Amino acid sequence: MRGLRLRLLGPPSVEIDGAAMHVDTRKAVAVLAYLALEGSQSRESLAGLLWPDSTDTRARAALRRTLSVLNRALGGRWLDSARDRVALDGDDRWCDVTVFRAAAGPADHAHTGQVCERCLDRLGEAAALYRGDFLSGFTLRDSAAFDEWMIVETEALRRECSGVLERLVDGLTAAGRLEEAITHAHRLVALDALHEPAHRRLMQLYAWHGRRGDAIHQYRACVATLDRELGVRPLDDTVALYQAILEDRVPPPPRAEQAAAPAVARAPRTEVAPPRRLATPLVGREDAVAELMEAYSQVGAGGRLLAVTGEAGIGKTRLAEEIGARIAERGATVIAVRCQPGDQRLAYAPVAEALRDAAGHADAQARLAHVAPHWRAEAGRLVPTIAADGVTSTEPLTSPGAQARFVEGVWQVLGAALDGDAPGLLVVDDLQWADDATLQLLTYVITRLRGRRLALLCCWRDDELTEHNRWSDTVRAAQDAGSGTVLTLGRLDIDHIEALLASTTDAHDRIDSRLATRLHAEAEGLPLAVVAYLEELDGPISDGDWPLPHSLEHLFRTRVASLDQTARQVLTAAAAIGRSFDFDTAMAASGRTDGETVAALETLTMRGMVRELEGPAGTPLFDFTHDKLRSVVYDAASLARRRLLHGRVADALRSRPRTGDQPLAVAGLIARHEQLAGRDARAAEMFALAGEQARALYANTEALDHLRQALALGHPDAADLHEAVGDLETLRGDYAAALVSYDNAAATAVGPALAGLEHKCAHVHVRMGDSGAARARLDAAVTALRDAEEPELRARIAAERSLAAARAGAIDEAELEARRALDLAERANDRRALAQARNILGLLARRTGRLDEAERQLEYSADLAAALPEPDAQITALNNLALVLGDARRYEHALEHARTAVRLCERIGDRHRQAALHNNIADLLHGAGREEEAMAHLTTAVTLFAEVGDQASAAPEIWKLVDW
Repeated sequence: MRGLRLRLLGPPSVEIDGAAMHVDTRKAVAVLAYLALEGSQSRESLAGLLWPDSTDTRARAALRRTLSVLNRALGGRWLDSARDRVALDGDDRWCDVTVFRAAAGPADHAHTGQVCERCLDRLGEAAALYRGDFLSGFTLRDSAAFDEWMIVETEALRRECSGVLERLVDGLTAAGRLEEAITHAHRLVALDALHEPAHRRLMQLYAWHGRRGDAIHQYRACVATLDRELGVRPLDDTVALYQAILEDRVPPPPRAEQAAAPAVARAPRTEVAPPRRLATPLVGREDAVAELMEAYSQVGAGGRLLAVTGEAGIGKTRLAEEIGARIAERGATVIAVRCQPGDQRLAYAPVAEALRDAAGHADAQARLAHVAPHWRAEAGRLVPTIAADGVTSTEPLTSPGAQARFVEGVWQVLGAALDGDAPGLLVVDDLQWADDATLQLLTYVITRLRGRRLALLCCWRDDELTEHNRWSDTVRAAQDAGSGTVLTLGRLDIDHIEALLASTTDAHDRIDSRLATRLHAEAEGLPLAVVAYLEELDGPISDGDWPLPHSLEHLFRTRVASLDQTARQVLTAAAAIGRSFDFDTAMAASGRTDGETVAALETLTMRGMVRELEGPAGTPLFDFTHDKLRSVVYDAASLARRRLLHGRVADALRSRPRTGDQPLAVAGLIARHEQLAGRDARAAEMFALAGEQARALYANTEALDHLRQALALGHPDAADLHEAVGDLETLRGDYAAALVSYDNAAATAVGPALAGLEHKCAHVHVRMGDSGAARARLDAAVTALRDAEEPELRARIAAERSLAAARAGAIDEAELEARRALDLAERANDRRALAQARNILGLLARRTGRLDEAERQLEYSADLAAALPEPDAQITALNNLALVLGDARRYEHALEHARTAVRLCERIGDRHRQAALHNNIADLLHGAGREEEAMAHLTTAVTLFAEVGDQASAAPEIWKLVDW
């Protein structure tokens, strides 16, 4: 075959008129490959790419020599080497990458199915062209930039080949050509052995072909690969398919698509071409804007909750931005934060962001100066720069009342920052990704909006916040009380899209109604999708062949492929960081210079792929315009590249100073990146630290997640972590799991450490109402102590023995153990043990009808417990004291103690005791004749009791908890 033929998929080869081209320098092949894919290049950029360590003069001289060698090898054909630019020219040249991409692209004909016979031929051609990875085995030792370009192209082509093989396998399967489908499915697995959907495709094909043994073997190969490479088990979908294969109940393969329609010529293009980067005014939301602004106008009579819900991409963020802009125009302070995917593991992350914004807001700074120093000190736990000079809060959050003061301090600071001449606005977007601690704080805020001159605007996906019942109840209560406005957004109709097109910049009088109809059909009225399609329209459209991809994923891939090498590298690095990212981290992760990173981010901003935001003190922050774009970019990177990027991000975060307004839970973020980088030991260390931080703030869900991650990654202090996990599981009422965790911790423990763990197990059994098991565990604790003194631990064990005996009805034995516990506690001078002993004595006095004695002992216990760092002993004493006062018909005093106890329980997340307290409050209210209030607390109690333990096998005593 005459002409120039470049084979770059697999080991590179160059043929001229059918004969191999020979050159004595690898740089000549590199130039040829680079020009074939990237097009015309300046001499300066080529020299910098291939000789990065040389001076400009030497690099340009080396390029001249290389071009001369290449031109001679090409016989003076195809290489267009002008004074400043170099390019490949001529029609008689062929490159397998170009042909592969053309064959892998959208169909050039009409048909009813996604893959018709003509498509199969075209995809088969593309698959045959992919002989191996791009420039396989070819490197330049002295040009890291060229190697980086090769890696990026290799990853992109591998992704495109994967798409070709997936469509080819699906098409061949639908056509009943299972043998051929299996062959290509094997290639798909070989391309990425960690991609479980590829393994499932091959398993299904084997099953449909009657080769069940091969299907089972493929599953086992998948399991072994995932375990060896990632240390994870297969997904539930993969396991379910394996079970279906074993049980011979795999559903039949899909039917073949109908025959393709005859090929048709492209319809003449009608000159209807909306410009790129269309301005997107807010349409179809006029009523929503009016209702929210009307609600805001009522803030003068008291704070308001504004809530916007709806599905992903429905326009919640765009509406919130519009409301924020209108309110800002009135001179009000507006603070807007967005929760991010993964924030569920970062306690108070969006709250810290709001505080940083407040600290950096010029108008708010003056108002913050009037906030009491002790409140600023509490908010300073999250953002140290907010605290007044010389005033910090060193009291641990575990001390009595500290958590309430912390939450109130945050609220005082935010309220002051927003309280300007015009009522301020706090916007919290994408609330479905908020952590539990943040949701609890916002719940606190909503109930305290009365009297504040501000509005709280929250946006969330209505299908992803359903499990937070307390949040939903609080929002509903605000709405019922007239202090909340909740809007659920719907999709746009055809009229809205026509209005959007008609009002778009430079598009007026040139909009064809067919475009609106087509956009509505393709985007199904989802505003985000409509905007994405509009921004990509480039040139005239036709009825027959719309030059847009058929899905947002394909759209995003097309846009990413259009970027230059540097922009793609920075975008991929940003995708590894997360939805939002800062300049320094993006630069560190991408490995680019500051100038290159700035240029890349400017390009990405101009292309509408990221948007620039103003961070604290005017520092720039960046945000992906859609998380699906971030996902597409991230997934396109190989596992090796993702690990490299995550490692760089973790190193960048670690290198930052630990002082200043750094997020409290930054350890969790570092841990996640260390884990994704494959650096398990370092990840385990940071997960353990993040767990300690979250636990100190009683963010129990986040703490459990972090600690379990640390254990899974092989943290060396496994026993301590198991014990901490057991403590948290006990608070959550997950008693079976808590016992397992304590037993795991006890596996290597001896002496007092083992005795302490046995004591904790006994405590769990007491909560479950299993006195026999509790006594056995306490006997084991005493045995483990042997001759060790440990008077404090012995006192606590004796107190637990007394409680177990009381639960079993052995009052005399309980009295004896309680007196023994008191004696040991006094000898040890241990305040906690003394509080426990006095509590047990008070509980026993109540059970034997000695109410005066019971009240005296329990008041003593409550006073002792109030000074302890952990509130559990105080909760216990207050609950039992409330019961004694209830017996004496002193209901108001009793309710006061019980309500204090339930607030403390809510703070630390002790679900079982929280349920019991609500039940006790219901009884006290019933005794006081307040039936309606009693029923509300009883309902709450039933709900909470149902969350405790394994209800399928739980002992009924769990529901009978009254005193403890």
